[in-house]
Amino acid sequence: MAESIDSLKVDGGPPCHAILINPGSKNYPSREVDFPMTLLQARKQELISDYQVHDTDTGSADVQIAMLTDRINQLSAHLQKNKKDYSSRRGLLKMIGHRKRLMAYLQKQDSERYRALIKKLGIRG
Repeated sequence: MAESIDSLKVDGGPPCHAILINPGSKNYPSREVDFPMTLLQARKQELISDYQVHDTDTGSADVQIAMLTDRINQLSAHLQKNKKDYSSRRGLLKMIGHRKRLMAYLQKQDSERYRALIKKLGIRG
């Protein structure tokens, strides 16, 4: 009962991280986990349009922080279900550190924009 990679694609995007195990297997429980491992292109465009500073902005600190926050929220939900996934936990901690450095930079450059961003994202208290 193997499925092709094409059937695992979500909205024509990259394949989702999925674990498909035969129900008759002795060593593994029967389960299927299905979640996107990266931000889908549509979600990425939505975040960029919501947080961009000017019309052609795709990489400002605001946009990067918003994308990292979205990915951190996805990984946090994944780790609540998969407590022993230490590799993903390490990636999560690296993303949190990266977001923290970007937020420190933004706070030094423009504290008003920083406060507006954290309020809009709902982070930091």
